[in-house]
Amino acid sequence: MILNIMTICVSLAILGIAIALAGKITKAENHIIKLAMKVAELEDTIRRVDESTGAELNRIGRELKDYQSLYGEAAVEEIRESARAQKAWADGVNSIMNFGAQYQSKGE
Repeated sequence: MILNIMTICVSLAILGIAIALAGKITKAENHIIKLAMKVAELEDTIRRVDESTGAELNRIGRELKDYQSLYGEAAVEEIRESARAQKAWADGVNSIMNFGAQYQSKGE
């Protein structure tokens, strides 16, 4: 008789623990579902940001190449023109300095 009462008590205790664990498992499942939904939402957001960022980086890269090709060549041409002007100036100054040198005597 005592054995039957103890068996019933142990069975009730196991049943109570099982019910409590079932409730906790249900809560855990709900949390896992919410986390999975949030992860999916964040993955979608990250994908959209990556796509827009990649497109923007591509556009900026093209603009930089266009700028470099337009203004890079202009800068090189400006330096060439500046070098030509400096050479012309130096040739002009040299010509002025040498003007009439053949008519002047050496120290006389």
